[in-house]
Amino acid sequence: MAELLFPFADVSILVVDDNADNLSLIEAVLARAGATQVSAESDPRQVPARLASIDPDLVVLDLRMPHVDGYQLLSEIAAYADGGYLPVLVLTADATRAAGERAMREGAHDFVTKPFDNADLVVRIRNLLHTRALRARGSAG
Repeated sequence: MAELLFPFADVSILVVDDNADNLSLIEAVLARAGATQVSAESDPRQVPARLASIDPDLVVLDLRMPHVDGYQLLSEIAAYADGGYLPVLVLTADATRAAGERAMREGAHDFVTKPFDNADLVVRIRNLLHTRALRARGSAG
């Protein structure tokens, strides 16, 4: 798992979760994998401003949060992306099939349940970043 994200070290990742321990864990996992630009947000109400300020290449998003849930944020992230490919990996404790289906229907690109396997999370993030890079190359050519 070490350095799996090294080819994407310069990309920006926004992690949104209302639990500070989860944010710390995810940041540490991504840093060990080679990510150097990981931003954490514990207040989902701040996500629109954070999107604008850091312009992330990928968002890791919890679903169950106070004030604004992850489903609503999926809509806000899609609006921010404005038709572009901004991958969202939902990372949630809600392991129900309904949650996964709804998240994917509302714009998530992948779905992982907590507790998560560190290596699995990193591989899924790497795959989404790889897809984003390929799409960017395709639209540039």
